[in-house]
Amino acid sequence: MGQTVQIEVRELKPELLQDYLRFFDQAFSDFPHWAGCYCGFYETPGDDWDPTERAGPQHRTARAGQISSGKASGLLAYIDGNPVGWCNAQPTSATCAITP
Repeated sequence: MGQTVQIEVRELKPELLQDYLRFFDQAFSDFPHWAGCYCGFYETPGDDWDPTERAGPQHRTARAGQISSGKASGLLAYIDGNPVGWCNAQPTSATCAITP
């Protein structure tokens, strides 16, 4: 039989910033094109988004600022206290890249 794993889901809050960054610092290590996104695409106006890998540090800094100020929404998933998953969960009206 398979092993049961307890997954804890926490709402993103400023005090979880370091967990969020730790997750994204390694989340796409096997897919470098996505590694620098930090899930900030949907909060960035299209013309301002730099899709290149070299923009990763700027995306990380911008996202950290959004999270620290409480302007980012989402859910972090944890196993054994370690962040293992992310869901960008927010109203469509809070995004720049999605039009209803």
